[in-house]
Amino acid sequence: MTKNVVRVVVLAILMTTFTMAGAVAQTVPNVEGMTAAAAGTALTNVGLVKATTNKYGSSANWPSGKVYRTIPPIGTVIVEPSPTVPGWNTVTCVVATPPSPFKSDPVWPWGTNALEGTDVNNFCDAQQALVTNPTLISMIPPEYMALISLLACETGDLNGSSQVILKNPYGDPTHVPPIAEGPLFYALHGNNMNDGKIELRLIGDILGNVSFNIPAHLPEYTGLTHEKVLHALNVSAEQFEQDVGSYWTLLGGLANGLQQVLLGHMLIGDGTATLSDYHLTDDTPPVNMPNEINCSGSGGFIMALLAVLGSTGIIANPTPDITDYARMPEFFSKAGDADGDGATNYCEYYYVNDPAVFPGLTNDQMVEKYVEYALNPAKRPPLTPVDYCDGIAFKLISQSSPNLWLPVGSTFTLSLVTGGAGGTVSYAWTFNGQPISGASGETYTKDNITLLDTGKYICTATDSGKKMAVTAEWQVTVVAGTLPLAAPVALGALIGMLLGGGGLAMFRKRG
Repeated sequence: MTKNVVRVVVLAILMTTFTMAGAVAQTVPNVEGMTAAAAGTALTNVGLVKATTNKYGSSANWPSGKVYRTIPPIGTVIVEPSPTVPGWNTVTCVVATPPSPFKSDPVWPWGTNALEGTDVNNFCDAQQALVTNPTLISMIPPEYMALISLLACETGDLNGSSQVILKNPYGDPTHVPPIAEGPLFYALHGNNMNDGKIELRLIGDILGNVSFNIPAHLPEYTGLTHEKVLHALNVSAEQFEQDVGSYWTLLGGLANGLQQVLLGHMLIGDGTATLSDYHLTDDTPPVNMPNEINCSGSGGFIMALLAVLGSTGIIANPTPDITDYARMPEFFSKAGDADGDGATNYCEYYYVNDPAVFPGLTNDQMVEKYVEYALNPAKRPPLTPVDYCDGIAFKLISQSSPNLWLPVGSTFTLSLVTGGAGGTVSYAWTFNGQPISGASGETYTKDNITLLDTGKYICTATDSGKKMAVTAEWQVTVVAGTLPLAAPVALGALIGMLLGGGGLAMFRKRG
C-alpha cells in the first residue's frame, strides 16, 4: 500500500471519528482556475460558504475572472468552533482582475537617465538612472540615499538575507557588525548573483523580445513567453499603484528607475519579509510601523524597501501583501529554471563562471554566456560523467502542511526535511518574526495552545557552509472552543500533517 493510500485511509478514519464525536470539519477544496460561480458550487458541496474579493492576481498564469487563491488556503481543514462563531465556514475566493496596460510593446527604452540624458534600455540602466538621479538625491535623507546607492548596477546584490532597523536611538556596539546610534541601520547580504547584470537581465531580455517563446516541455515547466512576462509586469504595476498610492506615477517621473527596480525584483519574487517591533508614529492619525525588518530574496527585499520608504510617509500602504503581486520565482529566482532544462539558474551561472570550463572570459562575456545557457533549453551543464550541478544546492525537500486551523488546547507539530547539506544543519524558528527560544530542531511542537499562538511560523535551516533554506510560512489559526473528548487532542495538527504539502524553498548564500 502506497504512502498516499495510507494517508487517505487514515485521514478518512480520523474524519469519521471526528464527525461521530459531534464536531464538524471541512477541507477547503481546490477551486483554482474556476469562475467565482463554479467555486461557490464546489464550496457548497462540502458545506462551506463562499465570499469573493477581486485582486490583480499573484500569478501571471491565471486568466481574468478566475479564482487564483482562497482565504484560508486550499487544503486547510476548518474545524467548527464551540460555541459556533458566525462565518466560521466562510471561504473567500480571490478572483483575478485584468490589469490596465501600464507598459506595452516596445517596453524598452523605458524613460531616460536624468543625469546623463540617455535612454534606459534595461534594468541595469534603470538602476544607474536611479542612483545618479539629482532630484531624488536632493529629496531623500542621506541615510536613505545610502541604502538606495547600493543598487549600483556593477555591484548591486541585495536579495539575499538582510536586516533593517528603522528606529535605533541608542545603538548596539555588541552587535556583529556593531549597530551605530542613529535612525537607520541595515545589514544587507546578497545571494552571490548580481541583480541587474545577471538576475534582472533575463527578465529584461524577454521583455525586449516580443517573439520570445519557450514552450512547455516538462510536466513541471509551464512555458515562458514574452506575453506572460509582460502580463505579470502589468499585474504588479497595478498593485504597486494601489500600495504606493499617488506617488507611484510621480516616482516614475522624478526618480525614473525606481519603478523598473521594484517591478523587476517583484517578478523574481522569491523570499519574504518579516516586520516586527511595531511602534505608533506621531502622525495624525498615528500609524503602526515596524522598527525592524528581516527579509530574504527579491520579493522580501522589495517589501523591506517599501517599509523603509513608508517610514518617510510617502507610501500609502507600507506593509503590502506580497501574494497580491505577480511573481515568477519558478522562472527567475536563483533556484528557478528559466528555460526548463532541469538546471537551476544558479547552476548555470555557477557553470559559466568556472574558468576550467570557460577560460579567459571577461565579466561581460561571462554575462552573455550565462544568458545563452539560462534562456536556451538546449544548453545546460553536462550530466555526465556526473551531473555538474549535483550537490551545489542545499535546499528544502518538504515541509508539513503550511496552514492549520486548530481549537484551543490542542497540540500542533511543524516539521521540515532538507537535503544537499554541507556538514551539520542548524535550525532557527520564528513566530511572527520573533525567535522561539529553545526551538532548534527540524520539528517544532506546541502543546496546549491558546489564541495567542495564532500567527506565522518560519524555520530557517543553515548548513555549515552558511547556505540557507527557508520554509514557506506556516499559518496557524487557533479558534475558540475545544474538541469533543472523544476526538484526539492533536487531531487538527495530525490532519494537517497527513494532508502533507510541499514548501517553496529558497537557496542563498550570504554575500
